[in-house]
Amino acid sequence: MTPEQWTQVEKELSSLWGHVQLLADGYTLDLVVERTSALRFKISAYIDGVIDGKMVLDDDAEAARKFWHPRKLHLYKPAARRKMAEDAKRRDLSERLRTWNERNASAYKIYHMPYWPSAKPLIRHLRKTCLNIELIKGGGDK
Repeated sequence: MTPEQWTQVEKELSSLWGHVQLLADGYTLDLVVERTSALRFKISAYIDGVIDGKMVLDDDAEAARKFWHPRKLHLYKPAARRKMAEDAKRRDLSERLRTWNERNASAYKIYHMPYWPSAKPLIRHLRKTCLNIELIKGGGDK
């Protein structure tokens, strides 16, 4: 895609109820601005016309990694992580407890959400992860 087309896509996805359809690496990607709550709008990324909820936590879902918003979920709250990091340095604990604290102080899970907060991070992510992107409809060519 040309820089002008990317600008048109960003403009379309920044407006209310915007819709863009792309062909990216063999997948049809529908990007739709939808209302998620009373005054909040997000961009939904439909892969081949659907949002499959099973792909949110699936580490092997290539399409989810390519098109959906990666989120990091820590297993423990920040205060607990700080305490574990401090305990990992304590000499009076056994080696087993120190390694457990060290491992869990930074433990997290990556999951992919089908919603993007705005167009800029979505476009940046698509340009980084996709090899071939074509504009099918939207972005000014109603």
